[in-house]
Amino acid sequence: MEELNVKDYLTGYYKYIEELKINNIKIIKYEDLIEDPITQIKIAAKELEIQFDYDFTNKCFHYNKITGDVIGVNSSGRGIGLLNFEKFPRIDDPKNLTIIKSENLLYEILELTGYEKK
Repeated sequence: MEELNVKDYLTGYYKYIEELKINNIKIIKYEDLIEDPITQIKIAAKELEIQFDYDFTNKCFHYNKITGDVIGVNSSGRGIGLLNFEKFPRIDDPKNLTIIKSENLLYEILELTGYEKK
């Protein structure tokens, strides 16, 4: 299997974000979830038209089969085992960060998802 390059990844991610926007699907930013998990999960529950479970904070940390952390795909992941919502440490990868920042599509994705261009 061919390794995914940055441009192809960003192109696929851009299409994904576009589809969310076209279908009026709310995007919840990771930083907002960490800052105020109860409010953000209430928003997600409303968007999904499901009842909000006030006990979710006691239940959610027991899930270990899902991850958005690519490090965690074939390992335990940075979030596995946490018992509260906290910001993950940044992964120091200057080479890939330089490549990613050179792609104009990144800035379109940031704009679509409500992040400021830095």
